[in-house]
Amino acid sequence: MSTGPDSSYQEHSPSDPEDGQALRPPAQKQGPGMVAAQANPSITDPYADVLGVLSPQARRGLVAQLAVGFYDGWRPGRAEVVDLVAVKLGILTVDECERRKQLRDRGYQISDIDVTKASRKNIHPPHQEGRS
Repeated sequence: MSTGPDSSYQEHSPSDPEDGQALRPPAQKQGPGMVAAQANPSITDPYADVLGVLSPQARRGLVAQLAVGFYDGWRPGRAEVVDLVAVKLGILTVDECERRKQLRDRGYQISDIDVTKASRKNIHPPHQEGRS
């Protein structure tokens, strides 16, 4: 068995322009009840419906916040992510969001906020200085 540099050379590969085939990732095997994995899974996948109510800019900001927190060891639950979205939408203040987290951490049952059904006309964005 050869171990030199030519031993792994293939004369014809799936990405050769001659055959018109593009290089594709290997097909994933699926059994009964298995779901195909996404090409680029994200830590935000379970929250897509909640994050979908945000503007693209607000969504990117929250995704960045979640990513930084994730690498720092923070694993927010769905209710906590919903509360963060509610803050972005102006439904909750940051203080209210923090208080709800503290109560949850102590074992209290906190009612969920349904941000997916929140009426946009009732949402007031947080006050920004310099704007009238």
